[in-house]
Amino acid sequence: MTDDIDGLRAVLRERAAGAHDPEALLAATHQGVRRHRRRQRTGTLIGAVGVTTCGLLAAVVLAHTSALAPRPATTGPAAASTPAQVPLAPPSLPFSISSVPTGYHPGSWFIEPTDLSLQYVDADQAQTITVQLRTADPSIGLVDAQRTTVHGAPAVLGSLAATDMADRQLSWQFSPGHWLSVAGHNPAVSDATLRLVADAVTAKPTTLTSTVIVPDLPAGWSLRSWQWSPQAGIGEFVSLCPTRSVTTALCVELHPGNGTAPTIATDVKPSTGPEADHLHTVLLHKAVYNGVTLLVTADGQTAERQIDPGHWIAVVGATADPTMVRLFAETATVG
Repeated sequence: MTDDIDGLRAVLRERAAGAHDPEALLAATHQGVRRHRRRQRTGTLIGAVGVTTCGLLAAVVLAHTSALAPRPATTGPAAASTPAQVPLAPPSLPFSISSVPTGYHPGSWFIEPTDLSLQYVDADQAQTITVQLRTADPSIGLVDAQRTTVHGAPAVLGSLAATDMADRQLSWQFSPGHWLSVAGHNPAVSDATLRLVADAVTAKPTTLTSTVIVPDLPAGWSLRSWQWSPQAGIGEFVSLCPTRSVTTALCVELHPGNGTAPTIATDVKPSTGPEADHLHTVLLHKAVYNGVTLLVTADGQTAERQIDPGHWIAVVGATADPTMVRLFAETATVG
């Protein structure tokens, strides 16, 4: 099933354009949110998710300063009161991988409530090994499928698509209702390598090392996805949504950064029509909400907070409630 591998690779290539520039980071964020919204309408939204091993380094966050000075501080309306709040649980996975082939290291991970995936990359970032946990049997649709075993459990080895027999996958049922798969591209990632990684999987849970901390997740909100992909140039980001929302229109994304928060960003409006995805510059100005100084755009869809002299966090919601955008900017932090 090429969608899982191709989707993950596409996300990494897409995010690579963000590079190490705060303005580019915010531009990529705006584009991503609107792109998700359009895909939701057409029913083709792709969910890429992630896992990693014990001892994974903290996500790389972006740095740089802006040449524009902020406007004088103003006082904005107070954020609306919210229901009871709880901390957002740190990212975790229900298994560990004790070892990987020589020369490979964790390159990215993605987490969603029902799917997790991890990519190991080689030193040149040219070859990848993808490990994925999901709630559907990934062996369905494999080409040239062969029956085998992993940890004594029935497993299936085969090619992801007839058009590229070199994309290989080994999968097995990890727990009731959950399947694990290990995939790579032959001959650089051989079937023997896939089995080596599969044999290294254990049932020991792993809490991932992450940067973003959300101490006050409002009632009725939940995690949509958590991503870490430093080799793509964007580090870590978290997507949060109203639990009962059937679209991503009200979701927000949280992005950490190093250095000084930028006061200028590149946005894309409108999201449809002949001007879709055309870039234009947006400025952020200082405003104080509930005693917290933020940098916000005029439409309230982006808000940033300078946490300390070396760290900032940006919250973006292309069509989210600006009150919620500000709330997360006021309370989220890094650690």
